[in-house]
Amino acid sequence: GGGGGPRGAMSRAGRPRLGLLAEDVARGHLELLQAHGKPAAAGAGPEPLEVCYAFADLDPLEPESYSLSSYFGERMDLGQFQHFKRIMLGPRYRVLLGHTRAELQSCLQVGEGWVRYRYWVTGWRPGEECVYEFSLARRCGGRQDGCWFVRQLLRDDSARPEHSLPLP
Repeated sequence: GGGGGPRGAMSRAGRPRLGLLAEDVARGHLELLQAHGKPAAAGAGPEPLEVCYAFADLDPLEPESYSLSSYFGERMDLGQFQHFKRIMLGPRYRVLLGHTRAELQSCLQVGEGWVRYRYWVTGWRPGEECVYEFSLARRCGGRQDGCWFVRQLLRDDSARPEHSLPLP
Protein backbone atom coordinates (compact mmCIF):
# COMPACT_ATOMS: atom_id res chain seq x y z
CA GLY A 1 0.00 0.00 0.00
CA GLY A 2 0.96 3.61 -0.55
CA GLY A 3 1.24 6.42 2.00
CA GLY A 4 -1.67 7.93 3.83
CA GLY A 5 -1.18 6.39 7.26
CA PRO A 6 -2.73 3.49 9.08
CA ARG A 7 -5.90 1.96 7.71
CA GLY A 8 -6.91 -0.52 10.42
CA ALA A 9 -10.25 -0.65 12.22
CA MET A 10 -8.97 1.23 15.27
CA SER A 11 -7.43 3.99 13.19
CA ARG A 12 -10.63 4.41 11.18
CA ALA A 13 -12.74 4.50 14.37
CA GLY A 14 -10.47 7.11 15.98
CA ARG A 15 -12.01 6.41 19.37
CA PRO A 16 -13.25 3.39 21.35
CA ARG A 17 -16.47 1.88 20.03
CA LEU A 18 -18.41 -1.34 20.13
CA GLY A 19 -17.44 -3.81 17.44
CA LEU A 20 -13.69 -3.31 17.87
CA LEU A 21 -12.16 -6.49 19.27
CA ALA A 22 -9.26 -6.53 21.74
CA GLU A 23 -7.04 -7.77 18.91
CA ASP A 24 -8.12 -4.78 16.74
CA VAL A 25 -7.09 -2.39 19.51
CA ALA A 26 -3.70 -4.05 20.17
CA ARG A 27 -2.83 -4.31 16.45
CA GLY A 28 -4.23 -0.83 15.91
CA HIS A 29 -1.85 0.60 18.51
CA LEU A 30 1.08 -1.02 16.76
CA GLU A 31 -0.08 0.29 13.40
CA LEU A 32 -0.47 3.82 14.74
CA LEU A 33 2.90 3.74 16.53
CA GLN A 34 4.53 2.47 13.33
CA ALA A 35 2.99 5.41 11.43
CA HIS A 36 4.18 7.97 14.00
CA GLY A 37 6.40 10.59 12.43
CA LYS A 38 5.48 9.67 8.86
CA PRO A 39 3.74 12.31 6.77
CA ALA A 40 -0.03 11.94 6.98
CA ALA A 41 -2.36 12.28 4.03
CA ALA A 42 -4.38 15.49 3.82
CA GLY A 43 -7.40 15.26 6.10
CA ALA A 44 -5.97 12.18 7.84
CA GLY A 45 -7.43 13.23 11.22
CA PRO A 46 -5.69 13.22 14.61
CA GLU A 47 -2.05 12.29 14.98
CA PRO A 48 -1.38 8.60 15.77
CA LEU A 49 -0.44 9.21 19.42
CA GLU A 50 -3.69 11.10 20.01
CA VAL A 51 -5.67 8.06 18.89
CA CYS A 52 -3.56 5.83 21.17
CA TYR A 53 -4.32 8.23 24.05
CA ALA A 54 -8.05 7.99 23.28
CA PHE A 55 -7.77 4.20 23.75
CA ALA A 56 -5.87 4.44 27.06
CA ASP A 57 -7.98 3.22 29.98
CA LEU A 58 -8.50 6.71 31.38
CA ASP A 59 -12.10 7.47 32.37
CA PRO A 60 -13.11 11.16 32.37
CA LEU A 61 -15.80 10.37 34.96
CA GLU A 62 -13.16 8.97 37.32
CA PRO A 63 -10.43 11.59 37.80
CA GLU A 64 -8.33 9.04 39.74
CA SER A 65 -7.92 7.03 36.53
CA TYR A 66 -5.85 9.96 35.20
CA SER A 67 -3.95 10.93 38.33
CA LEU A 68 -3.22 7.34 39.40
CA SER A 69 -2.84 5.67 36.02
CA SER A 70 -0.46 2.72 35.84
CA TYR A 71 -0.58 2.68 32.01
CA PHE A 72 3.24 2.77 31.84
CA GLY A 73 3.74 0.47 34.84
CA GLU A 74 4.30 2.97 37.62
CA ARG A 75 1.50 5.21 38.87
CA MET A 76 1.57 8.69 37.36
CA ASP A 77 -0.72 11.49 36.24
CA LEU A 78 -1.74 11.10 32.59
CA GLY A 79 -4.46 13.76 32.62
CA GLN A 80 -2.67 15.75 29.93
CA PHE A 81 -2.05 14.30 26.47
CA GLN A 82 1.33 16.08 26.33
CA HIS A 83 2.58 14.07 29.34
CA PHE A 84 1.46 10.82 27.69
CA LYS A 85 3.18 11.88 24.46
CA ARG A 86 6.43 12.82 26.24
CA ILE A 87 6.65 9.32 27.76
CA MET A 88 5.85 7.63 24.43
CA LEU A 89 8.63 9.63 22.77
CA GLY A 90 11.10 8.67 25.51
CA PRO A 91 13.72 5.90 25.45
CA ARG A 92 11.52 3.06 26.87
CA TYR A 93 8.99 3.29 24.05
CA ARG A 94 11.00 4.69 21.13
CA VAL A 95 11.45 1.23 19.55
CA LEU A 96 7.69 1.26 18.88
CA LEU A 97 7.77 4.55 16.98
CA GLY A 98 8.24 3.87 13.30
CA HIS A 99 9.08 0.19 13.96
CA THR A 100 9.65 -2.11 10.99
CA ARG A 101 8.09 -5.30 12.39
CA ALA A 102 5.84 -6.44 15.24
CA GLU A 103 5.40 -10.17 15.71
CA LEU A 104 2.78 -11.60 18.08
CA GLN A 105 4.56 -13.77 20.66
CA SER A 106 1.59 -14.72 22.83
CA CYS A 107 -1.98 -13.92 23.72
CA LEU A 108 -3.33 -14.70 27.18
CA GLN A 109 -6.96 -14.45 28.22
CA VAL A 110 -6.38 -13.38 31.83
CA GLY A 111 -10.06 -13.23 32.77
CA GLU A 112 -13.46 -12.13 31.56
CA GLY A 113 -12.88 -8.91 29.62
CA TRP A 114 -9.12 -8.88 30.23
CA VAL A 115 -6.45 -10.02 27.76
CA ARG A 116 -2.68 -9.60 27.30
CA TYR A 117 -0.79 -9.52 24.00
CA ARG A 118 3.00 -9.74 23.81
CA TYR A 119 4.73 -8.54 20.65
CA TRP A 120 8.34 -8.81 19.58
CA VAL A 121 9.05 -5.40 18.02
CA THR A 122 11.93 -4.57 15.69
CA GLY A 123 12.73 -0.87 15.56
CA TRP A 124 13.94 1.03 12.53
CA ARG A 125 17.35 1.64 14.14
CA PRO A 126 19.85 -1.25 13.68
CA GLY A 127 19.80 -3.77 16.54
CA GLU A 128 16.75 -2.25 18.20
CA GLU A 129 14.42 -5.04 19.34
CA CYS A 130 12.33 -5.73 22.40
CA VAL A 131 9.08 -7.16 23.71
CA TYR A 132 6.09 -5.01 24.58
CA GLU A 133 3.06 -6.24 26.45
CA PHE A 134 -0.37 -4.71 25.92
CA SER A 135 -2.92 -5.39 28.68
CA LEU A 136 -6.44 -4.67 27.48
CA ALA A 137 -9.65 -4.46 29.47
CA ARG A 138 -13.26 -4.21 28.35
CA ARG A 139 -15.24 -1.45 30.10
CA CYS A 140 -18.19 -2.62 32.12
CA GLY A 141 -20.97 -0.08 32.51
CA GLY A 142 -21.17 3.56 31.57
CA ARG A 143 -21.16 5.25 28.19
CA GLN A 144 -18.42 3.01 26.76
CA ASP A 145 -19.74 -0.28 28.09
CA GLY A 146 -18.24 -3.19 26.14
CA CYS A 147 -15.45 -1.15 24.52
CA TRP A 148 -11.83 -2.33 24.73
CA PHE A 149 -9.14 -0.06 26.18
CA VAL A 150 -5.41 -0.45 26.78
CA ARG A 151 -4.94 -0.63 30.53
CA GLN A 152 -1.13 -1.01 30.37
CA LEU A 153 1.66 -0.89 27.82
CA LEU A 154 4.86 -2.30 29.27
CA ARG A 155 8.31 -2.96 27.86
CA ASP A 156 9.72 -6.32 28.97
CA ASP A 157 13.50 -6.03 29.09
CA SER A 158 13.88 -9.61 30.37
CA ALA A 159 12.58 -11.21 27.16
CA ARG A 160 15.34 -12.05 24.66
CA PRO A 161 14.76 -14.49 21.82
CA GLU A 162 17.51 -16.88 20.69
CA HIS A 163 18.18 -14.95 17.48
CA SER A 164 18.86 -11.62 19.18
CA LEU A 165 22.27 -10.16 19.83
CA PRO A 166 23.47 -9.95 23.43
CA LEU A 167 23.10 -6.60 25.15
CA PRO A 168 26.31 -4.53 25.31
